[in-house]
Amino acid sequence: MGKRTLQITNVRGLHARASRKVAEIALNYDCKILIRREDEEADARSLMDVMMLGAGIGSEIEIEAEGEGAERALDEIEALVNAKFHEGE
Repeated sequence: MGKRTLQITNVRGLHARASRKVAEIALNYDCKILIRREDEEADARSLMDVMMLGAGIGSEIEIEAEGEGAERALDEIEALVNAKFHEGE
């Protein structure tokens, strides 16, 4: 099991497009991936779950993955977050 703490730095936060990108990554892996923000938890495979976290700019999220490909999934999601979801903001 792996775990990462990341900060959302893009202007729009985890809005619909950004959440969709996270869910698309999660669906590529055969492992359980959870995202937490404060007291909320989301299944990373669910666009709506991720969006409902309400993670705006400056929010800190924790991503946890367990199972086959967990570290690769975490690496890919971390790279996406660090790249500001490729939104140029």
